[in-house]
Amino acid sequence: MIASESYTFRGDHTAYGGWSMSEEGGAGTVFVRANRTTSHLHVTNRGVPPLSTSQTDPQHDSARTYIASDDNSLLSFDHLTIGGAAHLTTANGAEMAFGHLHGDGTGFLHVASHVTVMLADSPFPTFFRVYRAGRLSLPKSMYLVIIMGPLIM
Repeated sequence: MIASESYTFRGDHTAYGGWSMSEEGGAGTVFVRANRTTSHLHVTNRGVPPLSTSQTDPQHDSARTYIASDDNSLLSFDHLTIGGAAHLTTANGAEMAFGHLHGDGTGFLHVASHVTVMLADSPFPTFFRVYRAGRLSLPKSMYLVIIMGPLIM
């Protein structure tokens, strides 16, 4: 939904991945931009996570939501909400920036190879994994719990 005028909306918007005999589809995605100023990306998946937590081959990965840019330009959103066990990732070479991150603690942000993700605000109400050659830029001050991995620098 992109609104160039001022409107009052008192309902909810939802979108979910499709059903399958083997695995759920990628999470539903709703993009809202009000008056060409504030953008909000919502990614939710009805509490159904992918069968595998790790990102696999994008050609055969049906349960994650991929954001792509034709020219690998910066994809910038003022607000990102990840919830309902949704997993969000990008195609190689993309660069994303988020001002404020929201979520219910069940979402997962994948930072793929040759991808840069910049977060301007804390807290960080989602899980994340940075893959080889991926880059996650965090706020100067933030609180992290349950940190796992072979190397954290």
